[in-house]
Amino acid sequence: DRGQTENPQDNTQIKEIIDKLELAMIGQGTTARLDGKWELVWASEDVTRSSPFFWAFRQAYPDNADQVYAITDSIPGQLKEIGRAVQNISGAEGPGEGSLESRVVIRALPGTP
Repeated sequence: DRGQTENPQDNTQIKEIIDKLELAMIGQGTTARLDGKWELVWASEDVTRSSPFFWAFRQAYPDNADQVYAITDSIPGQLKEIGRAVQNISGAEGPGEGSLESRVVIRALPGTP
């Protein structure tokens, strides 16, 4: 469930741990350490928005993003299934360098042939 159905106290604790880790890594020259394959195991918002596409959409259309997200959020769970979410990062030598490939498995009408 990637944090989507956990209780708010658990999510608050996870966010605090992530914030501490991020602060500890500032100035450590760790960008290249990001190279590799990463699977999303926790997200602070709906997993369908845990991709660069939805991030970029919110940046481009900040006044309309929530309206569009409300449409996708209203699709009943029995009509959609969100599978693995993986990102491949390569060549991350510094800010603005390298590549990011994001893959999310989405199934419409799961369980149907």
